Amino acid sequence: MAMPAFYVEKIMKRKNVVMQDFPVVGVSRHQDLLPKYGFLNKDYFLSDEQLIEKGIRQYSIPKYGFEYLDLSLEPDPGNKYDPNAIKVLLSGEHVGFIRSEDTEYINTLIAADRIVDVDGRIVGGPVKRYNTSEDRIEEVDFNFGIRLYLFIRQT
Repeated sequence: MAMPAFYVEKIMKRKNVVMQDFPVVGVSRHQDLLPKYGFLNKDYFLSDEQLIEKGIRQYSIPKYGFEYLDLSLEPDPGNKYDPNAIKVLLSGEHVGFIRSEDTEYINTLIAADRIVDVDGRIVGGPVKRYNTSEDRIEEVDFNFGIRLYLFIRQT
């Protein structure tokens, strides 16, 4: 699969910058939004026998795959809990917040126009995995989460 032109452009912007990653909090309140940004993994729907043939004993099979997330940040000064709050948006939809321990630092980066790019990945969700103690495949539903990557221009 070829990389979309907009994603190639994103990668080119990232030269001569440092990347830092941050957890996103509050994603548990937006679990219903995240699957629509992914695609169904056809391997998840294979029979147990087919999964064992493919080697599931070594890894988990997620129900959803995700590519090319359109993440952005939006300061939320009207937030009643934290005037320094920063929303995390996925294709314009609110999906979480930067944790409060990181907001002062990230607000400083935003004010100084040092954030070159925002990227991330969705983690978690339903998976099938091999349970070695019971010698069977089980379905486990982990909450979705978002790992955020900021690409920051050096000063």
